[in-house]
Formats: sequence, structure tokens, C-alpha cells
Amino acid sequence: LIGQSFSDLIKISDCQSIRMCSEFEITKFEDKMKGMENTSLHAAQLVWYITLQNRTKGHPDYGKYIWFGMNLWDNRYVGKVFPLYAALDGGTGALIYNTSSTAYYPGGIVPNANTKIRVDYSILDIARTAYYYAVEHGYFGVTSFEDLYIGSTNFGFEVPGTYNVAVRIDHIGIYYK
Repeated sequence: LIGQSFSDLIKISDCQSIRMCSEFEITKFEDKMKGMENTSLHAAQLVWYITLQNRTKGHPDYGKYIWFGMNLWDNRYVGKVFPLYAALDGGTGALIYNTSSTAYYPGGIVPNANTKIRVDYSILDIARTAYYYAVEHGYFGVTSFEDLYIGSTNFGFEVPGTYNVAVRIDHIGIYYK
């Protein structure tokens, strides 16, 4: 897992554009479950998240955040569309908002392993959609969109199951203006 917290916060509402860009390749995938997997529990996933976080000092919701992300590769969805996923994360208590792969892959199709993958995803509008989703579901109390910053990022595998998987990362970056 690659992670970074930002000391120079990016105020989302001040940006004209925000893009998440990456080039990578899943270089190995071996299923060691031998048909014993429960697809609602077991998977090999490459995910990328940023936090949309209230960082307005003195605010009652200060520190509250959404895990805003992309499921870049998932062995259960190769050749298919990964759907929108939104739910509370049991570990952190934060809302997870994973956009559908239709937002960042041509045709929305999750690529095969051993394929060079390039993502250049403009997120400003969908970040606003995620914010409104959070508000509608009672997650943010009195946080306005103008209170949100990109506070951190993480990129890596989540592998609840027995899989041998590897990735080569050629490029990863968040760009804003």
C-alpha cells in the first residue's frame, strides 16, 4: 500500500480541475482458492483512494472524511463493469464512495491482467456527487462542499483471499489547478 498525507492541502472548491492519473500493469495473478472462494468475501483488488476531508479549523465536522476511490482492478470484474459502490467502512467509520468503472475506463470494462492500463480521471464533478451522496445519507452533519480538502491518498492491493498478485506502477499522480 502506498499512502501519503498532504501537508499542503488541496481545497476542492478552489480548483478548476482535479485529475487522478496512473499507468500500471497487473503483472501476476494466481488464484490459490481452488474454487473455494466466496465472491462476496474473497477478491484481489487494486484500489486508489483520496480522502475528501473537512479540514476547516474549528468546524464541528473537522476531520470527517469520505474515502473517494476507484477500483482499478478486481479479479471478479475482469471483462465487466465495476458498479458504483457506497457504504460505511467498518474499520474507519468513514464513508467509502467508489465510482463505477464507466467513469474512468473506456466502456467501463475492467481490463485483463498483463495489460498496460492508463487512467486519466477528472474527478471534480464526481467528487461533488460523492459529497451530496454523503449528505443525503446523513454522513456529513453541517459540512459544506467548500469545507472539503484532499487530505491524503492511498494506492494498493486489498486481498481478502488467497491470491498471488503483483503490479508494476509506471506513474501515479494527482494534478490540480
